[in-house]
Amino acid sequence: MPVDKTSDETISDLKKQRGSLKGRITQFKKFVDSFQGATLTPLQVEEFKVRIQAASDLFSKFNAIETELESFLSDAEFQTNSEYVNSLESIYFTAIAIANCLIHSVETSSRTPDDSACRKPNVKLPEIKLPIFDGSCDNWLEFKHSYSTMIHKRSDLDEIQKFNYLRSALTGSSLQVISALEFSPANYIHAWELLENRFHNERLLVNNHVKALFNSATLKSPKKGNLYAD
Repeated sequence: MPVDKTSDETISDLKKQRGSLKGRITQFKKFVDSFQGATLTPLQVEEFKVRIQAASDLFSKFNAIETELESFLSDAEFQTNSEYVNSLESIYFTAIAIANCLIHSVETSSRTPDDSACRKPNVKLPEIKLPIFDGSCDNWLEFKHSYSTMIHKRSDLDEIQKFNYLRSALTGSSLQVISALEFSPANYIHAWELLENRFHNERLLVNNHVKALFNSATLKSPKKGNLYAD
């Protein structure tokens, strides 16, 4: 008759399985990163699609193990565990986004002439020095105004091009907000709306503005000693 495992043994086994899955997903990310800036061949495109599906299966298994593991954790352990999960999710979603972008670039360039004729001419764009947004609410309005003028409101860019520009302009917590979205034309507007909903906090923006005005007024006020100087 098999002996029931203790909770500690079960947790240890689950963590080993989870660690193995994270290692394989990390290898997928390294594989995808090795192709950044390259143009995939038709064979590589098919390989990428197979690997994306395999990574998706690994991620599903990871989530199943994680759900079981969390039922054994204390509140104190749960916080540390959440950081581990967030790290894995960042690796996975970033890898999937890059892989989809590489595939889309090939599929877009290989459209038939008849299909291309129905689209706007794709003029080669000059390099644009985009503002970078790191997730600080203090910088949101400045970033939103600059990015909207330079990219978002331009009619000569399609949604995928805008999505590319948007991702390259984000870093830190702002990039995490849209990292789960599939890289597709339909998701560009959704990505922009997610950023606005997350960072366009009217109350916080007003408070920051008032604080900035107060600090500015304080700097401009004469020192008390100067009131009596003649």
